[in-house]
Amino acid sequence: MKYLNLADILYIWASILGEECLTGIRSYDLLESAVNKPKASFEGQELYKDDITKAVVLCEAIIRNHPFIDGNKRTGVIAMLTFLEINRYDTSGIPDDVLYDIAVGFAEGSLGREEVGSLLKNFLFATDNLCVSTIPSVAHVRA
Repeated sequence: MKYLNLADILYIWASILGEECLTGIRSYDLLESAVNKPKASFEGQELYKDDITKAVVLCEAIIRNHPFIDGNKRTGVIAMLTFLEINRYDTSGIPDDVLYDIAVGFAEGSLGREEVGSLLKNFLFATDNLCVSTIPSVAHVRA
């Protein structure tokens, strides 16, 4: 299992916003909390057992924690896709409108992580190839 770290998330966010990232980070603590959430455990047991759930939890935490002044939904979705790809899932089959709905659903509180995880399973498949293609493709979510 590979995880994204704080520097990875900051890179994704800066790649999405470009010069607009000068608007800033609202809370490093909330960002760090979101980044670490997929690794959460209690009494030695992982709270989130599988890759897809961990990716969804990362996305949800970035969007709902709102650590950035701008770009939280886009960063959350691209972080989720990147997490899946570095853990050898092909994300190319996920339609853009599904990614948009995930971002907005998490932001509005109308979607839960179980629902998103089930939805993603319809479009994902494991692969032996490492294919990280998401960071340049930030057009997925313009919410």
